Amino acid sequence: MLTPNSIWNSFLNSGKKHLVLTGSHRVGKTTRFQAFCAYLKRQVETLPGITTYVVPGESVMLRDNNTNVETVIGKYDADLKIMKPISEGFAVLGCPALKNMLESGGEWITIDELGFLESNEISFQDAIRKVFDSKRVLAVLR
Repeated sequence: MLTPNSIWNSFLNSGKKHLVLTGSHRVGKTTRFQAFCAYLKRQVETLPGITTYVVPGESVMLRDNNTNVETVIGKYDADLKIMKPISEGFAVLGCPALKNMLESGGEWITIDELGFLESNEISFQDAIRKVFDSKRVLAVLR
């Protein structure tokens, strides 16, 4: 099995700009991501980013890692048994956080994780594209 260190070194030697981790549910994407963040934090002064996490049976939250401000971007609909996107969360926190990160002096931005809730959030998608165009990105894609 490849260690996080060997994968990170292979990535750095590849000359690629971004490292995007993908995979099935519960295979360890976020665990690997956190290991790579630890390597990055030793090399850079700041490591801005955003994190999403699930509150089981309730919601999906988005956190700006610089400010620790959080908002709801998904709400669980118990009748339909699905998570419904909350556009206001992307507009109020997601897009502004990414814009602030673009204006920061750092080379890297972290995103843990992008998933289906973002699929209809055009402004947020545009902000993500700008991040990928302008910075190096370490991200998890569900």
